[in-house]
Amino acid sequence: MNVPRSLFEDVLPRFDATEVHDVWVAAPPQVVFAAAKQVTVREVRLLRPLEAMRALPGLLARRPVFRPSPSARMLDQFTTDVVPLGERAGTEIAAGAIGRFWRLVGSDPAEVRTREDFLSFDEPGYAKAAISFLVLPERGGSRVITETRVVGTSPDATRAMLRYWRAIRLGSGAIRRLARRDPPPLGSFGTTNTHPRPRMADSLLTVQWRDRSFVLRAPEQVEELVRRLRQKGLANVAVSISGAVSEGKTGSEKVLSDEEREAVCGVLTDAESDPALRRAFSLLCAEPEPSEET
Repeated sequence: MNVPRSLFEDVLPRFDATEVHDVWVAAPPQVVFAAAKQVTVREVRLLRPLEAMRALPGLLARRPVFRPSPSARMLDQFTTDVVPLGERAGTEIAAGAIGRFWRLVGSDPAEVRTREDFLSFDEPGYAKAAISFLVLPERGGSRVITETRVVGTSPDATRAMLRYWRAIRLGSGAIRRLARRDPPPLGSFGTTNTHPRPRMADSLLTVQWRDRSFVLRAPEQVEELVRRLRQKGLANVAVSISGAVSEGKTGSEKVLSDEEREAVCGVLTDAESDPALRRAFSLLCAEPEPSEET
């Protein structure tokens, strides 16, 4: 599956942390994209309770706190002072915000109103955060990919943001999974046949690059490789590999491009505990030996 260049590569190419989730939906891309854009705060079940917990210190201190409107789009109010960062019609939409999100009382949002403000902002002591929805056609339905990236504008802000990121990661990940998994607006477009992609059934994936190939077992070994790629911010490669596993078949094949091969070699080592991954590194990543002259 060829994954197009993400909007993030233009608005937030450098980042300190990222989180990516994807799901297969049994509906056409144009339907899923329209639904993803319109998901409201009310429809994402964990968003309001988690925001309430985050606002508790401010309430106790009797200070104004951020309370997302239940009827607002999640893309507009996933935090305070959200700005649109771009849209590719029918495919991808992104939004972002700048603040000191780690503060218990008020995130001190920066004065940004436009995409250009977001891109040019460089005042130390803040963090930029952005979220995107990407919808791609796949197997008669759609693959929905959500990604969040954050980057600090100075070393002290980066350290504070990463501490906060580790603390909220489970909750924020759950919000994004619910946002893409349960999109009620799909019903208004004439289909309610939506569900997460089932776990890959036990099968084998043959991975090939040029004249080299190795085999991974799905789901365990394939999912481990995909997990590592996502942690490195290589969501496009991760989705391309996981999407190559054909459900209901005992064998599938994935041919790597040179860029994908480089990405895979970046997350494997010659000290893998799993023999299949160790063999993958040996076959895929070792430089070819020079031929002996006769």
